[in-house]
This record gives sequence, C-alpha cells and structure tokens, in this order.
Amino acid sequence: PGVAFDQVTVGGAVTLDGTLDVDFLSGFFPVPGQTFQVMTYASHTGEFATLDGAGFLDIATALVPVYGATDLTLVTAIPGDFNFDGVVNGLDANVISINFNDLGAGFQNGDANFDGIVNGLDANILAINFNKTNPAQAVPEPSAALLLTFGVAGLGIRRHRRSR
Repeated sequence: PGVAFDQVTVGGAVTLDGTLDVDFLSGFFPVPGQTFQVMTYASHTGEFATLDGAGFLDIATALVPVYGATDLTLVTAIPGDFNFDGVVNGLDANVISINFNDLGAGFQNGDANFDGIVNGLDANILAINFNKTNPAQAVPEPSAALLLTFGVAGLGIRRHRRSR
C-alpha cells in the first residue's frame, strides 16, 4: 500500500483497459508537483481507456497518468505543463504545435483537457496558464541563491581587477 493513498501491486504482467477511478477522501485535493505511485507491476500492455476523477480537474490542476515500464504514477501538474518542468512556457507551446490535430495524443503530447485531440481548446488552456509556475518548484534553495550571489560578486571583483 502507498502512504496515505491506495496502491495496487501485481507480481506479473498486467493488461490495462477500462476505467481508472480516482476518489479523493476527506476534502483532499492534489496540488501541482505531487506524485502518487498507484500501481506497480512486472510489465504492462495497454492504458486505461477512461479517467474518472483524474485528468483535467480544474484550470489550475491536472492529474496525469504516467505509465512507466513497471509502475503507474499519477502526476499532478498545471494544465499546459506538458513536460512536467513546473512552468507553462514556450517549450509546452511547442508540444501543442508539433501535435496539433493529433487524436489520442495524451497530456504529455498536448491534450491539456483530456478530450482525445490536441486542438485550440488545449492552446487556450496553455494560454490561460502561460508563465504559471508550480509553487513547489518556483522557489530556489537559499544556498543556491547565496552561491549565485557569491558567483556574481566574484565576477565583478575579477572584472574590476583586470581593468586596472
């Protein structure tokens, strides 16, 4: 079992199809950046045909099934953040551009609203969320910021000495 969520463990190969039904309990609502490994298996074929309680949750949150070789993880992302880097930007716009009008492309290929096609509706969702960042990934570590400050200060000192 997972910690604070259910997990299915299969010792062999699985064939996935049907409906993935996700229910949130006690008022819980996921935020971008959270991941939930909900199934492990030796190998898999197929994907769930229908998402119930996953997919496009609201304009700020998508719960995306990511099928790995040996696990199924639900990744919470900002709709439009197709590469899961924590920010909706030009890289994500390129995903829509490359896959425009593709059927069955999936979230990571630009289907932000999980309707089965990459189209203008997905571009609108990307535009609404453009430049939004995942709060969990947007704040630099204090030590990294301090290191950057020292690095910039060091460059200023070197330049000053060379100009004499």
